[in-house]
Amino acid sequence: EEVILGTGGGIRQAAELLDGKGPLIVCNSDSLTEIDIEAVLETHHNSGNLATLVLVPHRPGYSIVEVDTQGQVLSLAGKPQADPARVADGLIFTGFQIIERAALQRLPAAGPSNIVSDLYHDLAAEGLLGSYLHEGFWWEFGSPELYLEGSLRLLDETPERLHGISLQHDPVREINGAIAAVGAGAVVHPGARFRGRNALGFASQVSEGAAVESCVIMPEAWVGPGCRLRQAVVAQGVELPAGFEAEESMICADPGPTVDLPPASRRDGGLLVYEMSQLAA
Repeated sequence: EEVILGTGGGIRQAAELLDGKGPLIVCNSDSLTEIDIEAVLETHHNSGNLATLVLVPHRPGYSIVEVDTQGQVLSLAGKPQADPARVADGLIFTGFQIIERAALQRLPAAGPSNIVSDLYHDLAAEGLLGSYLHEGFWWEFGSPELYLEGSLRLLDETPERLHGISLQHDPVREINGAIAAVGAGAVVHPGARFRGRNALGFASQVSEGAAVESCVIMPEAWVGPGCRLRQAVVAQGVELPAGFEAEESMICADPGPTVDLPPASRRDGGLLVYEMSQLAA
């Protein structure tokens, strides 16, 4: 789009297209979770708040959301400044939220807006922003580094729990002493070596002599003989030539020499290699 409407403007305009008179249920598209939607809605309806945010325990790299003993949100990323005596916990926002239509009317009717700075800071100051604490699985996949880590974390979950997180997932099994989720039609040469946790997508192939450690090989990707991959994501349909090596990287097809390279990336024989640690920073 020529004009990005932001987290507030996009929802504000979409609300006009949605049927019904109740609040909106909104979630970010780059996350997986087992949040109990009915429980969140019940908490919201019983609170009288104009919006309810689903929060999870704090982890590094995210802005802190301060709440009181009743779960009322006092501040988001330090705004508005909360009374330290009222702060009971510091959590993080999952992007899952229940929003009353009356609250959306406070956002600009047209153009970009940010739902946190243009709405939630004010609601917090007015005591009209509630929260629901989710202590189960939640993971954001919004960067290549988070995508890799989150995909491999899913391999630690039980099949029963995976059914509550995602409607579709590949069976997990042992390959040469390592753990891997193996998609339908994936081909692993007996001479390939694996370490750690890995995910092999639909119809992917890992060839003879390849060494793969803690990687995601996406559907229909091909890892050539003797490749060395560690903490890497190989994009869908990519063919890695024999002996290709990569570490802490995402490898995808090169769209062509006329396309400017994003930061922390390089061309390598028709491929683009992104250094994930630099991208995440």
